[in-house]
Amino acid sequence: MRCKLPMLSLGLVFGLALGCSNDLSRPSEVTTLRVLGVQADPAFPAPGEHPQLSMLYEDGKAQEGAAPRRVRIAWLAGCDNPAGDLYYNCAQAIAETGALLSDADLSAEHAPPTAAGLVGFGSTFTGSIAADAIARRPQPSGISHSYALSYVFFGVCAGELRREPVAAEGFPLGCYSVVDGRKMGDADFVIG
Repeated sequence: MRCKLPMLSLGLVFGLALGCSNDLSRPSEVTTLRVLGVQADPAFPAPGEHPQLSMLYEDGKAQEGAAPRRVRIAWLAGCDNPAGDLYYNCAQAIAETGALLSDADLSAEHAPPTAAGLVGFGSTFTGSIAADAIARRPQPSGISHSYALSYVFFGVCAGELRREPVAAEGFPLGCYSVVDGRKMGDADFVIG
């Protein structure tokens, strides 16, 4: 690719020349495992409803000529109305949900009875909004429409999901290679 540049200062010419390189990957190309979106139906569920979450993902490594990899997806719920409405205040609740699973449960993609409604597997998950979700949330003064929040987290792994006793990211699951057992990085494991 050639760039035609008008007479500009040397610093600006250098900066523009860097932008003309073909060496950078295009943002529109997916070359690793990526979650492209999660859709909730209904988008704004009412208390007592059971929204269906559907995930769209792509394993870009399969496009590189490699054999398709098995992608495992786990959903973890159980964080309602966290402090400050902030998702990162869900770490304790999600750790408790993750503790309900064993490595055998993760391998079989099976939620034990103690995790019913809190754990799911596959590209869809049916959540549950408690009937008293809004009533249990302290509402700030001056708010015109009361609301509640319910967070659902996911882990998408191009390998084997295992429990993590202490997760640096605050997520109780890890992703490991089915070939050599090594821990997979963010090109093969997406948390959201």
